[in-house]
Amino acid sequence: MTVKQFFKSTAFKCVVTLLGILLVCGVFLTVMNGFLAVSDGERFDRAIQKIYGKSVETTEIDISGKETAFEYSDILEAYKVEDDGNYLVLAAGKEGFGGVVECWVVVKMANGEVAGVDKVSINKANGESYISKVSQGALDTLAQKADPLKELEGGYKHGVKEPGGDYVQTGASYSMRAISNAVNGAMEFVKSYVAGGNK
Repeated sequence: MTVKQFFKSTAFKCVVTLLGILLVCGVFLTVMNGFLAVSDGERFDRAIQKIYGKSVETTEIDISGKETAFEYSDILEAYKVEDDGNYLVLAAGKEGFGGVVECWVVVKMANGEVAGVDKVSINKANGESYISKVSQGALDTLAQKADPLKELEGGYKHGVKEPGGDYVQTGASYSMRAISNAVNGAMEFVKSYVAGGNK
């Protein structure tokens, strides 16, 4: 086969067509990625809307250099909500079915001390195959059970397949354990921060 015959062949035409399709799809995906990208600020605003149902004024807490790693959770972000004096904490709870569940936790304050939890909202739950079974009602029940004086056990107990003392029936007990751990970490962080240990 000569070079001239190759350029006239069906195989060459197929290769050129496929390359053209790849080029058009690549350009389209690049353009759409720019249009559909969500900034960190937009993500935060969406979380606020989901939790409070309106915009609220917050002040970010600089968590660098503070104690943010706990045995069963890590603190990722923290804010003081100026509208009500509570704290909004993004915490990653460990020991879920697939690993970690990130939750926004509103830590309720009263007389300058942690009084419990007002609201819990799931931010991310990669690897949690049953997370869809955790309803907002179950999260609200878990928030009501949160007590700053004791560890919250809304799913299985640590390391075992046995219901905890604050068990909330969802069908996703491992995920609920991770969510409980996120709540515990958020309360622990705020208690330490308010007491001056994290300042």
